[in-house]
Amino acid sequence: MSRIAPHSGEFRLFLTPAGKAVAPDLVAPLLPIVRALGREHELPFARIACPVEQPTLVRAKQAVTNHPRAALRCLATAELWRIHRAALDGSLGRAGRQGASLLDLKTELGRRMLRRCRLCPRRCQVSRIAGQTGFCKLTQAASVAGYSMLYNEGPLVGQPTFGLFLAGCPLRCGFCYRPQDLHPQKRQHSSPEQMASLLDQAADAGAESWHFLGGNPDQSIVAVLESLRHVRHSRPIVWNSAVYLSRKALELLKGVVDVWVPDLKFGNDACAHRLAGVQDYSAVVRRNLLSLRNEPYVVVRHMRYPGHNLCCDAVISRWLSRNLPTAIPHFFDCCGFAGDVKPSNSTMERG
Repeated sequence: MSRIAPHSGEFRLFLTPAGKAVAPDLVAPLLPIVRALGREHELPFARIACPVEQPTLVRAKQAVTNHPRAALRCLATAELWRIHRAALDGSLGRAGRQGASLLDLKTELGRRMLRRCRLCPRRCQVSRIAGQTGFCKLTQAASVAGYSMLYNEGPLVGQPTFGLFLAGCPLRCGFCYRPQDLHPQKRQHSSPEQMASLLDQAADAGAESWHFLGGNPDQSIVAVLESLRHVRHSRPIVWNSAVYLSRKALELLKGVVDVWVPDLKFGNDACAHRLAGVQDYSAVVRRNLLSLRNEPYVVVRHMRYPGHNLCCDAVISRWLSRNLPTAIPHFFDCCGFAGDVKPSNSTMERG
């Protein structure tokens, strides 16, 4: 008997005047409702394999140094980054069974970044390890806003994928479709063991991949790395985020993430400042996207907002074709209602 993946959270379903069902997140609990509405023919039921043959998590959990895990705490941060770079390059090979793994290295480096948090360009410099919070309102623990099997998530992700929605975000987009996830302090925090259990249950139920999204998962990198140390299974890891994060934070994800699904929201800083409250958007996000040029599976998502076809849509399309020609562009229409953006609806598209 097949197992059922766990699900929890708040998910919405809209009906357009034309009778189309619109789900910003097409999750398993919504499928019976769509069937009852007579829209079953619109549902993508077919299983779609994720193209990743062997998840990078398998190698990331293998020992790559002869340093015991506990000894990592005694090494200088610069030395840890040197070992990390060598491990990513493959020049360290494999060490003895008792050595620290690449995942151990990443977790230790991540913890150190949380001592004076600088995961994103806001560089709040608060000690999240000590329970202090900055702009994202997160401590070192992850705040899980919801989880479920997800369908119709676009290219390369596989179907169904198990989505873990993590609260907290460095942006304040006026069109945010999950504004409740901007307030992680109002939600229960999850331990790494609890998140690992959810991922394993989803794998047992047939998830093609583990899909981290939000909110925004970038602010919970360390908690995610911690949870992956506890999982029994391995699945391709999909990282669906705003990629508005620091260079070193992005390095922590490399060698663990298989399918990158970054958002490229704005074509210029003026729109980013007006709609999301940041002034350095283009420099940070484009820099991070360029650093993914050698990654084999990259899908760049852009949500089209009414009135932004020239300043954002066209600019982004040109930039991607010139700078990331091997990435898959995934453009879709906005389906939320907020701010000065009056969006249209896109049938069965995640927004």
